Amino acid sequence: MKVYTIGYEGTSLEIFLSCLRENKINFLADVREKPLSRKPGFSKNLLSERLCALGIQYKHFQKLGCPADIRKEYCQNGNWQQYCFRFKEHLEGNLETLETLVRYSEKFTSAFMCFEADPNKCHRLLIAQRIDVQYKTVIQNLHPVNSRQMVTIFAAPEPCFA
Repeated sequence: MKVYTIGYEGTSLEIFLSCLRENKINFLADVREKPLSRKPGFSKNLLSERLCALGIQYKHFQKLGCPADIRKEYCQNGNWQQYCFRFKEHLEGNLETLETLVRYSEKFTSAFMCFEADPNKCHRLLIAQRIDVQYKTVIQNLHPVNSRQMVTIFAAPEPCFA
């Protein structure tokens, strides 16, 4: 199972799509709660159309997005460990959706997408850690902006899942 994550912050749609193609991604899992973006091309419908034209499947996993109340609390207090704890609780309540994501990832070279460029500041890190703990799968992050450092292994100084 080959699994990646990717954030689109600071990049264009063309560079983002090029990164997916270069890494032979054929399934993009959108793990944003709301698949909308002010950034051109990254809202669900247009993104899905562009991916389809490239032969990349797209699926929105709303239940794996970070709920607004957790995001708001983190913006107010900046407490990453509390954010991790709350998001972990959220994930535990959505294990069926997580298992669906894993089943897709077993069939396809997949990437989990969100906005944040740095996976260590994004809930997709927590999704990746949860999958790694349960399925023993190394999940890497793609960097569409910096092609010289395209893939980095997830590393969190204090993992939220053990």
